[in-house]
Amino acid sequence: MDAMRGMMEKLKLTVNDDKTPLCQIPQKRFDFLGYTFERCYSQKTGRAYIGTRPSPKSVKRMVENII
Repeated sequence: MDAMRGMMEKLKLTVNDDKTPLCQIPQKRFDFLGYTFERCYSQKTGRAYIGTRPSPKSVKRMVENII
């Protein structure tokens, strides 16, 4: 958290500790800026990577805009 806070200070941004949870990607997924980030595995190699997809909330909002 200290490293992230240092980078944010260089960008003149602040971090709200109450709204900024730390999570381990292999164990948890999280939503950020309309995307869900989670650990996925390659079908070809079986290697792990961090995958993204639209979050359910953003998909729901998009569908409501279309209808």
